[in-house]
Amino acid sequence: MSNIILQPVDRNFPGAGSMGRDNLFYGLVEFIHILRHLGVRVSVAEARDAIDALSRVDLLARGQVKTALRAMLVKNHYDRKVFDLAFDAFFTAPEIRRERLEQRKERKGN
Repeated sequence: MSNIILQPVDRNFPGAGSMGRDNLFYGLVEFIHILRHLGVRVSVAEARDAIDALSRVDLLARGQVKTALRAMLVKNHYDRKVFDLAFDAFFTAPEIRRERLEQRKERKGN
């Protein structure tokens, strides 16, 4: 698990500037691409199921989104660990990400 490295994601994909369904779709496609890159096997059917699952939860409730996606995309214990790390990295607001980076820098400086 310690060899997993998550790097910042370029969010300049088609539809990133739009709101609504397209943005959700492209964001989920990007997230699934990251999961696949990290070794989580996600089929087209599972990706489609994940999109459907998101239509049934409150998209502003981060916990509901995480639970719905995990239920559709995770198959085993290893996948769950990778999913949780990837989800937390991908679905964290830039402001929070910057704040955490600053906190890490402060701890290293002390």
